[in-house]
Amino acid sequence: MPDDVVSSLNAFSLDRDRQQSILEARARLLAQPVELAALTAHDTAQIVCFRCGASTYGLELDHLSDIRVVERIAVIPNTPRFVLGLVQVHGDITAVIDLVDFFGFRRTEALPRPTSVLVVESNGRSIGLACDELFDVQSLREVDVVPVPDAVNRTEREIARGIAPIPEIGIDHRALVLDGQALVTHPRLRIGQ
Repeated sequence: MPDDVVSSLNAFSLDRDRQQSILEARARLLAQPVELAALTAHDTAQIVCFRCGASTYGLELDHLSDIRVVERIAVIPNTPRFVLGLVQVHGDITAVIDLVDFFGFRRTEALPRPTSVLVVESNGRSIGLACDELFDVQSLREVDVVPVPDAVNRTEREIARGIAPIPEIGIDHRALVLDGQALVTHPRLRIGQ
């Protein structure tokens, strides 16, 4: 082999300390948090879809901290009807609400047992949402989210980002896309404060 090729190949061989130094620098870089830009008209968001009563809802994964299947929810006396009780999630106690009652609708069927609970978190606060049925994660284009019509009740309008088609669930099926931050900070959920 010519000398210039050999010297070029030697340039790629590193001693063990240099290799370790490069790997540590890469690890530090990869460990830094990623800052995501705001969605543009062509971007998509990932939402988890679920059913509460007769309505379908969507929630961006950014606000979802956990999904739990619970056998029992500890009842809290003297709380609003929409507060089902408490569950323990990673050592923290989380209140669980029923969106059907919270939005002022009448529940026509009991929650399934065991119950799926979506833990929504924003700005250091969390709330659990009991759901009747949990669907898969869907991709949602920002341009597909339309404003909430005036026919939707006031509490839903205060918490919703909009309505979006969810064709993976069914033809012409739509979901009310919830704003996780607006939900956990809603004045009706400030129990005991």
